[in-house]
Amino acid sequence: MDSQWVGTSTEEPVSPSSPIAGDRLVLEYRSDGCECFLQLTEAKRGDLEQVEILHLSSNNAQISQAVGALHILHELRVLVLKGGLARDELGKCQHGLLTSLPSELCNLKRLTYLDLSYNSFTELPSCLTFLTSLSELHLSCNHLRTLPEDISNLVNLTYLSVMFNQLTEIPAAIGQLRKLDKLYLSGNKLESLPEEIGCLKVCTELDLSDNCLTGVPETLCEYFLQTQF
Repeated sequence: MDSQWVGTSTEEPVSPSSPIAGDRLVLEYRSDGCECFLQLTEAKRGDLEQVEILHLSSNNAQISQAVGALHILHELRVLVLKGGLARDELGKCQHGLLTSLPSELCNLKRLTYLDLSYNSFTELPSCLTFLTSLSELHLSCNHLRTLPEDISNLVNLTYLSVMFNQLTEIPAAIGQLRKLDKLYLSGNKLESLPEEIGCLKVCTELDLSDNCLTGVPETLCEYFLQTQF
């Protein structure tokens, strides 16, 4: 793709303030980011299809419509869709409006990094378990109550953060994520952990703080004892 900046619509001249730069598109600091993205899907679709890195974090009501058009970005490797950009009258970050993702996103086969933190998901969108190239998945500060067993499909995950959700349990399938190096579970409602969590042999960071745990699996104790000596 031409390395020059590309205009946001057919009516605007090419300028340094236009959003697409090479394989990167950053719109999260624009109040009209979602609207701009939707315009690009019509005016500059050919250039948009070559984007590999997209930052579209927003608390805008158009975010769901914008996300519905993401499936055309076949080259996408990095996708940031965080909420939390708006604050209430007390200065607290407000959750984004995303509660689901379209099934078509399962076709983003090159995606390796996905950030959905500070949104309003109550369950993991089913399309995510088809994104087997994912290595980093950020889901902190949502309203997740559980994780599906088929999270085990994400065999290339090295980083998983589900901090500050409403999780009451972790599926045994978590133990099948054999490449997982960092796992953050703090700020949930966990009372126990599956024995299979001890199968995460390459995990170097595990945060279980601020839960309701009464103990940890013996397999986990054995693993950490082995790594200490």
